[in-house]
Amino acid sequence: MQIVQKLPQRVALAAEMLSRIGNEHDFLNHTIFSDKATFHVSNRVNISTTAEFGDKKISMQYRKWKETDQKSMCCALLRDTVIGPFCFVETSV
Repeated sequence: MQIVQKLPQRVALAAEMLSRIGNEHDFLNHTIFSDKATFHVSNRVNISTTAEFGDKKISMQYRKWKETDQKSMCCALLRDTVIGPFCFVETSV
């Protein structure tokens, strides 16, 4: 597994999230957390994590490999609901 973002940016995002959760009573009502992992034939994994604040999408990590055989899984978390997990085995996903 390869981690492509820097630790200080992750810490800053975590601090901002905790601050907003504490200060804005309805913050989590407008936030969707989603995870997607793509598994390739070579056993490498591409992890993509995003957070959505209303209509603003913050991408925390991105890495792309050009390989033909891959399988993707994704899941989303709302304030009180889990969506997924979904497994995609098509190469077009």
